[in-house]
Amino acid sequence: MDNPHVFGKWIHKKFDRILANPPFSENYTRANMQFEERFKYGFTPENGKKADLMFLQHMIASLKDDGVMATVMPHGVLFRGGQEKVIREGIVRDDLIEAIIGLPPKLFYNTGIPACIIVINKNKPEHLKNKILFINADREYGEGRNQNFLRPEDIEKIVTVFDEKKEIPKYSRLVDIKEIEENDFNLNIRRYVDNSPDPEIEDVHAHLFGGVPKKEVLLYEKLLRKFNLSYDILLAEKSENYLEFKKDITDRNQIRELIDNCTEVKVTIEKHKEKLLEWWQLVRTEIEQFYSKINLWKFRNEALEKLKDSLLPIGTFDEFKTAGIFANWWEELVYDFKSIVSAGWNRNLVERERIKEKYFKEDVEEIEELESTLAELEADLSELLEEVEDWDEEQQGDKTASKVKEFLKDLVKDLRIKNSEASRREAKKWEDLLENIAQKEKEIKKVRSEISRKQKEIENKIDEKIESITEEEAKELLLEKFFELISNQLEKYLNAEKKELIKIFEKLWDKYHVSLEHLLKEREQEVSRLNKFLEELGYYERV
Repeated sequence: MDNPHVFGKWIHKKFDRILANPPFSENYTRANMQFEERFKYGFTPENGKKADLMFLQHMIASLKDDGVMATVMPHGVLFRGGQEKVIREGIVRDDLIEAIIGLPPKLFYNTGIPACIIVINKNKPEHLKNKILFINADREYGEGRNQNFLRPEDIEKIVTVFDEKKEIPKYSRLVDIKEIEENDFNLNIRRYVDNSPDPEIEDVHAHLFGGVPKKEVLLYEKLLRKFNLSYDILLAEKSENYLEFKKDITDRNQIRELIDNCTEVKVTIEKHKEKLLEWWQLVRTEIEQFYSKINLWKFRNEALEKLKDSLLPIGTFDEFKTAGIFANWWEELVYDFKSIVSAGWNRNLVERERIKEKYFKEDVEEIEELESTLAELEADLSELLEEVEDWDEEQQGDKTASKVKEFLKDLVKDLRIKNSEASRREAKKWEDLLENIAQKEKEIKKVRSEISRKQKEIENKIDEKIESITEEEAKELLLEKFFELISNQLEKYLNAEKKELIKIFEKLWDKYHVSLEHLLKEREQEVSRLNKFLEELGYYERV
């Protein structure tokens, strides 16, 4: 930034597009700064780690008059005061910002600082003049162990909302610059798109006297309609304003079972499967003609729209979740598709596992039977080892077959030295156990050897099949794989929706199933039992 090459010899060089992820919260020095005309909106403090808006201004200066850029920035640049506010005001007044997108936490390595994407457009279309699109996507992401990530459906939603400038409650909104000016040019995303969850309803009457508030249940009607359900599958009328769980529902775990086995839920799932199959029959024909005859991006967009047309009328998924099903499928297969477009139905695209399942099912079943036998034999061996009870793991280590055999040999040797009738009987007992352990080990070794032989045999068969597989066979195997993967994605999303439905009723159970009135009655009953017990023991008699 101090001495940029694009402003030296190539001072007039500008760019059509800029994508950047500059370092967050850096200091800078103005002493050796060249080409200060880049920073027309002002300079941030040199200390305090506030160089972010300097990077932004440098990139704006590097754009052509019709250029577009997107850069990752920390949230602080959106609302901090002082000189940063002056710079922000200048950029907003010049109507350069097309969109500000709030990202989920912990997306980037080595920093937990919340980040956003600022999109600069020097040539905004007329309908976006003096407006900024705010997208608050910070609650929609996948959780990782050390780092979160944007799932394909999250990316699809952000891109769709940005491209179409959609306004979605608690997610996105087009904001007039006048409103931003009224907020003193504070661009804090939650000021314009607050995606905080609604406050939890707590009905005091229901907590005191029991029942589930109807008004709370009705809030979930939209979710229930996704599976054509009514609340009366689990709840019955208690009074004008309250419901209660049906009498035959006595345990929280029954909720999942009832919803899983509900006819309406099963019918809804089957409808999705039928519609997916209809969609597949349409796109399969196009996929079969991929080789040298397809615009892959055009196919992607058309196939996605067809999937939306198939699934959206059912009402379970919105357009973004439907896009998520497709995006996950596409993400997994796009390189296969590219390969088919360029080189045809290559047998090398077919995984060995799929060939094994398709052509060598009997061999696989034989190996599974042997593995089942092996598991039984190993369980038998474990039982034999458990017969040795006098075992100290701290001194002797884990109780393995080899260690137990050595232990038993020493034990038998000591018993034989004593040469009494009792010691001979005891020695015979442990000798029999030693023999049984050795026999069981032989059986295990034999089965393991047979499994290894069978596995090598099946691998050789797969190698031979790969060499002889025809293009038509490769195509069929790959088409099976493609449909299987989209079916798995649909099932995953349906299970997630069903899980949300189950959570609703489980939450209502946890909140309202046991009332204060019920607890007081139980307490009175227990106190009465205790008093009766104490009276029988004579503790209530006056001395």
